[in-house]
Amino acid sequence: MKQSNVFTRILPALAALAVVTGAISPALAQTNLLQDGGFEGMTMNQPDATWLTLGPGTANSDLPYWTTSTTNGWTQLNWGIQNSSNGYFPAAEEGSHYLNLVSHTYYDNANTASVSQSFAVTGGAQYLVSYYGAAREVSNKVRATMTFDTAGGGVYDSAELAAYSGGTPSDPWTLQSFTFTAPVGATLATLEFHAVTPTDWGYGVYLDDVLVTATSGNSSEYTAWANGTFANGATLSDKDPAHDPDGDGMTNQQEFAFGLDPTTGSSVNPISQQLDKTTGVFKYTRTKNSGLTYIYQSSTTLSEPWADFTPVTDPPATSISATVEEVTVGVPPLLLNESRLFLRVKAE
Repeated sequence: MKQSNVFTRILPALAALAVVTGAISPALAQTNLLQDGGFEGMTMNQPDATWLTLGPGTANSDLPYWTTSTTNGWTQLNWGIQNSSNGYFPAAEEGSHYLNLVSHTYYDNANTASVSQSFAVTGGAQYLVSYYGAAREVSNKVRATMTFDTAGGGVYDSAELAAYSGGTPSDPWTLQSFTFTAPVGATLATLEFHAVTPTDWGYGVYLDDVLVTATSGNSSEYTAWANGTFANGATLSDKDPAHDPDGDGMTNQQEFAFGLDPTTGSSVNPISQQLDKTTGVFKYTRTKNSGLTYIYQSSTTLSEPWADFTPVTDPPATSISATVEEVTVGVPPLLLNESRLFLRVKAE
């Protein structure tokens, strides 16, 4: 199933002949399959720039829903803002809390501090895991391990994370993501995080805003677009495909599909040229290499069902920026003979 959303926006018709709409088919709800992915669920409170060391074992009462495991390192739940006394701890990426997974290999055990949570999956379905990471030392990484109640699994390392020390860089958090497909027959997945450090004594990694959503084959394209479009410091909520951070009535997924800008409310119209009755042509914009399929449909009533149509020729695309192209669509003459005609482009 494709990750997509619906929007219907009627644009002014030329000579009362045609209206072109941009549309995306019904959406999957972008619901986090994890509980407390931002580590904000604990009831206890402490002053900013302090921390609580979490013990190993079953789900910790100080960290609801997550299970901690510690051999030679430790797991800390950090509060709030940069620690002014040593500059080791950045501000939380979002909210008040984040995890510090402290691992070292002094005793030849790289997986020394971890946190994990299980969640329901559907066998054969694809999922997107996103999170923010930072580190205290150069070359540290977050390692995510997926296991299932059936056979199968995988290991997913982040890129080398920005090293934070003494307040530099001011925003060390970077968005990391990967996709996985649940094995056929699987009903339960477990996601575990721990630090990978290159030295005997490593101060590990910082982890915040973990999000797991059901997704589709275009997730990697969407993630690349979101990372390149939103400024550093944008939250996972800002980048969620179903959200509308600029408040223009269009979701990020819709703006992704049609080459629009999700950071400004003035970017709302993908129809760059209305239908010309004489030439039988209209134009629209879309994101290059989006991984989506674009379908052309017509109606004489604006009521369902809409009928698919094939353009007169393969719609040529002209590059108008590094990431956006303009597509020219020739409408079949038979449709142009209708006394009332509505057209739309659908991406899925």
